Amino acid sequence: MMNSVLFTFSETASEQVQNALGDRLMREQGVHNVGRISPDAKRPALRRMWYAEVADEKTAMNVVRKLNQLTEIESAALPAERGIIA
Repeated sequence: MMNSVLFTFSETASEQVQNALGDRLMREQGVHNVGRISPDAKRPALRRMWYAEVADEKTAMNVVRKLNQLTEIESAALPAERGIIA
């Protein structure tokens, strides 16, 4: 089962910095896909929101830890669990 990491760049992170970090993250072992959540968004706040699809929970936790150490990142986390309400 694929896991996801959601992360948001800080307001000061340029498009170039965001793209470079996305490319760097894509080269990490266990990372399968990286991209903007809303690539065609006009609002800068939405364009700073990204995701990474990773192989497993251990990789997801490592990616979150690494991203949260970067000054260019405002936040990084695993998405909330969603279950079926009975």
